[in-house]
Amino acid sequence: TALATTKAHPIARLQRLLAVGDVVTTATTPRGVLHTIDKDDVVSASRIIFPIGYEPRCIYTSSNRFWIGLENKIGGNAKIIEWDGTSLTYNNEYDIVGAIPMCGWIQQNIPHFVSNTGHIYRYTGNGFSVEQQFPITEDLATFLGNDIRPYGVAVDRHLVYILANHKETDIDTAKRFRSGIWC
Repeated sequence: TALATTKAHPIARLQRLLAVGDVVTTATTPRGVLHTIDKDDVVSASRIIFPIGYEPRCIYTSSNRFWIGLENKIGGNAKIIEWDGTSLTYNNEYDIVGAIPMCGWIQQNIPHFVSNTGHIYRYTGNGFSVEQQFPITEDLATFLGNDIRPYGVAVDRHLVYILANHKETDIDTAKRFRSGIWC
């Protein structure tokens, strides 16, 4: 079957399972879902259904988990979904402050996410906590949709490179923020 929307579809592979984020309309309500394709090319459409108002923006994999960043489309905080790839539903959901998980990465098997408020979150084993922040938080500015792309991060051993572009935001007024590669 075809993907339901023309939006970008985040995709990730965990062992021999492929997961693709999508938004489908069920009874006139758009719902974020995760389709899967297994090792035998069996497609499971809408294998995981997310809460109403949330759409998948990015997916990353650690050694044994999918980590799915959900954008909140109805107001409120974004969610990070943890799923082992085999359970009938996702294992855990975690809130992070900000409506959009801008990007994420896995470093030493630990997931990290950047929210549109400029906070950098690190998984602690039972949730996410702020590890660092971009200087936009001091000016109460926020990132918008494409200021940091969902896969605009590279990890090289212990260094993380984040490509940030403030072209679309209100952070032109930020005193300490410039576009470029942040490390």
